[in-house]
Amino acid sequence: MSRTIKFRPGRTWRLARMTTQLLALVAVLVAPFLGGWQRLERNELSAWNSPDTELPPRLRERLPRGDAAGRAYDLNVLIGGGTAAALGPVPFADPVAGAIVLMTRAPTGRALLAFALPLLIALVAGRVFCGWFCPFGTLGRAVAALLFFVPFARRLEIPPSRPVRYFVLAAGIVAGLLGVPSVLYLALPHLLLQQSVYSMWLLGGGGAALGLLLGLLVAGLFLGPTSYCAMVCPTGGVLGLAGRARLVRLRIREPKSCGSACRLCSQACWMQLEPSSGDAGPDCDLCARCVPACPRTNLEITLGWSKAPTRKKALPVLAGMLMLAGTGHVEAQRESPELVLAAERRVDGVVVAVDVVDKTGIPVAADADETLSGSEVSVFLGRGEGEFATGPLEVVVHRGDRAIELDFDEPTSPISTQGRSIYRRRIEARLHPGDVVEVRPVDGWLREPQRFVVPHPGVDVSVGNVLVFVAGGLAMFGGLMSLGLAIRPST
Repeated sequence: MSRTIKFRPGRTWRLARMTTQLLALVAVLVAPFLGGWQRLERNELSAWNSPDTELPPRLRERLPRGDAAGRAYDLNVLIGGGTAAALGPVPFADPVAGAIVLMTRAPTGRALLAFALPLLIALVAGRVFCGWFCPFGTLGRAVAALLFFVPFARRLEIPPSRPVRYFVLAAGIVAGLLGVPSVLYLALPHLLLQQSVYSMWLLGGGGAALGLLLGLLVAGLFLGPTSYCAMVCPTGGVLGLAGRARLVRLRIREPKSCGSACRLCSQACWMQLEPSSGDAGPDCDLCARCVPACPRTNLEITLGWSKAPTRKKALPVLAGMLMLAGTGHVEAQRESPELVLAAERRVDGVVVAVDVVDKTGIPVAADADETLSGSEVSVFLGRGEGEFATGPLEVVVHRGDRAIELDFDEPTSPISTQGRSIYRRRIEARLHPGDVVEVRPVDGWLREPQRFVVPHPGVDVSVGNVLVFVAGGLAMFGGLMSLGLAIRPST
């Protein structure tokens, strides 16, 4: 018989959990800003808020360019825009989003490590990420604390059977294999939170990500703030599967001392689990919220191996995810170019329009195996009816510390007309959010350089756009949560 270590989590345990939650939330709020700061040149920092405003040179030269910010940004790019973090040299990535990335990119040792570490931690402590680190879990707990002041808020009973999250996971993996990973990313609330913060910090608005996040929170007010985390979140489902084989568990110390009608610990459970049954189950996130609710101080944390049959249920599923993520580089062929920047600005009566189209992976012809690469940059300068610039033009594309200069003697497009009005050229580079297209001054047209920042996909600062996505998020997430509440095990 194996020996186990037992202890009762007290105030120190709960204080440590709240501290890690706070640090994780602060990291979400600060990391995108640091990453964007590192991403752009120092003299372009002011372009994030006002493209026509320059910082004083003395202040500009003193802006820091920290290595830590660079590492944080590089890791976010590696994993997919906000699903990863780094503690010193050790990377961590959401295992669900990480699996999608590893299926669509050539895997690296750092990416594999970032993907595997959360699964290994879940094998030890189950869904500890959800209760200790997930920023949306922290936000959900805050919403739950405010429910007392919301008259229409509900805390509906969550059924013990929660299969919807596995359907969402399966649909997301299939979509990722087909080259549409955004389907699964939409189901990760912590990613929506980070992308909303990124957009508000660097681009002046929350757009689609903020609208979907607000829709999810509103759905939580009607269907219970814990419903999404418990029933729909695919990351929670994967970590729960690993939690079947976990070493660290919350158990009742002396089951016989508990009264048959006492379910105070179960009523206090954030995830609506049943610690009163003797084992809270694989979805327990070790928040220990139930411990002070027990009048007999009869709950404890144990460290020891679980029963073999339980491990057998979890390990094949986790092995399957590892094999799926390690299937290699599956480069999905894109069917159409992607518009990454479409901006227009009027300066002293002159219309300056800039478009950037990403053509990476687009077939050269319908029946050709060869594909294009890089981006197509287009610039237009016009004034009034039929008046447009036709002389030389200088355009600079800033990609981090690299500058790509495009010098035009005259407009190059449309090719089929004699009166060409658009300066267009393809560059062998893909532009990412935060990159800058700068149009240099032109005699008689522009007195000052004009900078256009590539936005994050889905960002729109208009209130109407955000409200549309709030409605869409309420319908989508509310539907998934309602489906989870409706599915109950047969008796």
